[in-house]
Amino acid sequence: NHRSTLDPMVITAILVKNIHWAALKRFFDCKDSIFANSKNPILCKITANSFKKLEYFPIERKCENEHANNYDSIRDMDSFLKLRQQVGIFAEGTTRRPEGQDFGTFDDSFLILAKKNKTLVRPITSLWFKELKLKNKLIINFGQPFYVEKDMSIEEAMNKFKQIQIDSLK
Repeated sequence: NHRSTLDPMVITAILVKNIHWAALKRFFDCKDSIFANSKNPILCKITANSFKKLEYFPIERKCENEHANNYDSIRDMDSFLKLRQQVGIFAEGTTRRPEGQDFGTFDDSFLILAKKNKTLVRPITSLWFKELKLKNKLIINFGQPFYVEKDMSIEEAMNKFKQIQIDSLK
Protein backbone atom coordinates (compact mmCIF):
# COMPACT_ATOMS: atom_id res chain seq x y z
CA ASN A 1 0.00 0.00 0.00
CA HIS A 2 0.98 3.58 -0.54
CA ARG A 3 0.62 6.51 1.83
CA SER A 4 3.09 9.15 0.70
CA THR A 5 4.55 10.49 -2.52
CA LEU A 6 7.96 9.77 -0.98
CA ASP A 7 7.34 6.00 -0.68
CA PRO A 8 9.00 5.06 -4.01
CA MET A 9 12.18 6.97 -3.21
CA VAL A 10 12.46 5.55 0.29
CA ILE A 11 11.98 1.99 -0.98
CA THR A 12 14.50 2.51 -3.79
CA ALA A 13 17.04 3.89 -1.29
CA ILE A 14 16.56 0.91 1.04
CA LEU A 15 16.94 -1.65 -1.75
CA VAL A 16 19.83 0.22 -3.41
CA LYS A 17 18.44 -0.86 -6.79
CA ASN A 18 17.01 1.24 -9.55
CA ILE A 19 13.28 0.70 -9.67
CA HIS A 20 11.23 2.03 -12.56
CA TRP A 21 8.12 3.29 -10.75
CA ALA A 22 4.70 4.08 -12.12
CA ALA A 23 3.78 7.63 -11.10
CA LEU A 24 0.85 9.87 -11.80
CA LYS A 25 1.04 11.78 -15.06
CA ARG A 26 0.43 15.11 -13.30
CA PHE A 27 3.96 14.88 -11.85
CA PHE A 28 5.42 14.57 -15.36
CA ASP A 29 3.28 17.48 -16.57
CA CYS A 30 4.70 19.81 -13.87
CA LYS A 31 1.28 20.14 -12.21
CA ASP A 32 2.32 18.67 -8.86
CA SER A 33 5.45 17.89 -6.87
CA ILE A 34 6.58 15.26 -4.39
CA PHE A 35 7.45 18.04 -1.95
CA ALA A 36 4.33 17.96 0.25
CA ASN A 37 2.34 18.05 -3.00
CA SER A 38 3.38 21.67 -3.47
CA LYS A 39 2.24 23.34 -6.69
CA ASN A 40 5.30 25.62 -6.67
CA PRO A 41 6.43 25.67 -10.35
CA ILE A 42 10.10 25.16 -9.45
CA LEU A 43 9.34 22.14 -7.24
CA CYS A 44 7.01 20.75 -9.91
CA LYS A 45 9.77 21.08 -12.52
CA ILE A 46 12.31 19.37 -10.23
CA THR A 47 9.86 16.50 -9.69
CA ALA A 48 9.12 16.11 -13.42
CA ASN A 49 12.80 16.15 -14.38
CA SER A 50 13.72 13.71 -11.61
CA PHE A 51 10.98 11.27 -12.58
CA LYS A 52 12.07 11.36 -16.23
CA LYS A 53 15.73 10.89 -15.29
CA LEU A 54 14.85 7.93 -13.04
CA GLU A 55 12.84 6.38 -15.90
CA TYR A 56 9.51 6.41 -14.09
CA PHE A 57 6.31 5.75 -16.04
CA PRO A 58 3.49 8.30 -16.35
CA ILE A 59 0.14 6.77 -15.42
CA GLU A 60 -3.18 8.50 -15.85
CA ARG A 61 -6.16 7.45 -13.76
CA LYS A 62 -9.60 7.04 -15.32
CA CYS A 63 -11.10 9.08 -12.48
CA GLU A 64 -8.98 12.06 -13.60
CA ASN A 65 -9.34 11.52 -17.35
CA GLU A 66 -11.98 9.19 -18.72
CA HIS A 67 -9.90 8.88 -21.91
CA ALA A 68 -6.74 7.87 -20.03
CA ASN A 69 -4.47 5.69 -22.13
CA ASN A 70 -1.55 4.04 -20.37
CA TYR A 71 -0.62 1.74 -23.22
CA ASP A 72 2.86 3.23 -23.77
CA SER A 73 3.74 3.05 -20.08
CA ILE A 74 2.53 -0.54 -19.77
CA ARG A 75 4.47 -1.47 -22.90
CA ASP A 76 7.60 0.13 -21.40
CA MET A 77 7.08 -1.69 -18.08
CA ASP A 78 6.75 -4.92 -19.99
CA SER A 79 10.04 -4.20 -21.79
CA PHE A 80 11.88 -3.52 -18.51
CA LEU A 81 10.50 -6.75 -17.03
CA LYS A 82 11.71 -8.69 -20.08
CA LEU A 83 15.17 -7.25 -19.34
CA ARG A 84 14.77 -8.48 -15.71
CA GLN A 85 14.78 -4.94 -14.31
CA GLN A 86 12.72 -3.81 -11.33
CA VAL A 87 9.33 -2.20 -11.91
CA GLY A 88 7.42 -0.66 -9.03
CA ILE A 89 3.67 -0.20 -9.03
CA PHE A 90 1.52 0.95 -6.15
CA ALA A 91 -1.62 -0.73 -7.41
CA GLU A 92 -3.69 0.84 -4.67
CA GLY A 93 -2.37 4.36 -5.03
CA THR A 94 -2.90 6.85 -2.22
CA THR A 95 -6.57 7.63 -2.89
CA ARG A 96 -8.27 4.24 -3.33
CA ARG A 97 -8.30 3.45 0.41
CA PRO A 98 -11.56 4.22 2.22
CA GLU A 99 -11.25 6.35 5.36
CA GLY A 100 -10.28 4.26 8.37
CA GLN A 101 -9.36 1.14 6.37
CA ASP A 102 -5.89 -0.29 5.77
CA PHE A 103 -6.58 -1.14 2.12
CA GLY A 104 -8.73 -0.09 -0.77
CA THR A 105 -9.10 -1.68 -4.17
CA PHE A 106 -6.08 -2.72 -6.19
CA ASP A 107 -5.59 -2.51 -9.93
CA ASP A 108 -4.64 -5.98 -11.19
CA SER A 109 -2.48 -4.88 -14.15
CA PHE A 110 0.71 -5.53 -12.15
CA LEU A 111 -0.31 -9.18 -11.67
CA ILE A 112 -1.03 -9.57 -15.37
CA LEU A 113 2.42 -8.14 -16.23
CA ALA A 114 4.11 -10.38 -13.65
CA LYS A 115 2.38 -13.50 -14.95
CA LYS A 116 3.19 -12.67 -18.57
CA ASN A 117 6.88 -12.07 -17.78
CA LYS A 118 7.28 -14.86 -15.20
CA THR A 119 8.62 -12.36 -12.70
CA LEU A 120 8.31 -12.08 -8.94
CA VAL A 121 5.73 -9.92 -7.21
CA ARG A 122 6.98 -8.50 -3.91
CA PRO A 123 4.24 -6.91 -1.82
CA ILE A 124 5.49 -3.91 0.15
CA THR A 125 3.67 -1.92 2.79
CA SER A 126 4.67 1.49 4.05
CA LEU A 127 3.50 2.84 7.38
CA TRP A 128 4.04 6.52 8.12
CA PHE A 129 3.38 7.44 11.72
CA LYS A 130 1.96 10.93 11.25
CA GLU A 131 -1.28 9.71 12.84
CA LEU A 132 0.65 8.86 16.02
CA LYS A 133 2.38 12.27 16.05
CA LEU A 134 5.76 10.61 15.39
CA LYS A 135 7.11 12.93 12.72
CA ASN A 136 9.18 11.38 9.92
CA LYS A 137 8.88 7.83 11.26
CA LEU A 138 8.34 5.13 8.70
CA ILE A 139 8.25 1.35 8.64
CA ILE A 140 8.63 -0.49 5.34
CA ASN A 141 7.54 -4.14 5.33
CA PHE A 142 8.79 -6.33 2.51
CA GLY A 143 6.34 -9.19 2.13
CA GLN A 144 7.16 -12.67 0.89
CA PRO A 145 7.67 -12.52 -2.91
CA PHE A 146 5.75 -14.90 -5.12
CA TYR A 147 5.29 -15.85 -8.75
CA VAL A 148 1.91 -15.65 -10.44
CA GLU A 149 2.03 -19.23 -11.64
CA LYS A 150 0.62 -20.09 -15.06
CA ASP A 151 -2.19 -22.17 -13.50
CA MET A 152 -3.04 -19.40 -10.98
CA SER A 153 -5.90 -17.06 -11.84
CA ILE A 154 -5.44 -13.33 -11.45
CA GLU A 155 -8.11 -13.40 -8.73
CA GLU A 156 -6.14 -16.06 -6.80
CA ALA A 157 -2.96 -14.01 -7.21
CA MET A 158 -4.77 -10.89 -5.97
CA ASN A 159 -6.04 -12.74 -2.91
CA LYS A 160 -2.51 -13.97 -2.18
CA PHE A 161 -1.14 -10.43 -2.65
CA LYS A 162 -3.77 -8.94 -0.32
CA GLN A 163 -3.16 -11.58 2.35
CA ILE A 164 0.59 -10.86 2.32
CA GLN A 165 -0.20 -7.14 2.61
CA ILE A 166 -2.52 -7.76 5.58
CA ASP A 167 0.06 -9.97 7.29
CA SER A 168 2.75 -7.31 6.72
CA LEU A 169 0.64 -4.61 8.34
CA LYS A 170 0.01 -6.78 11.38
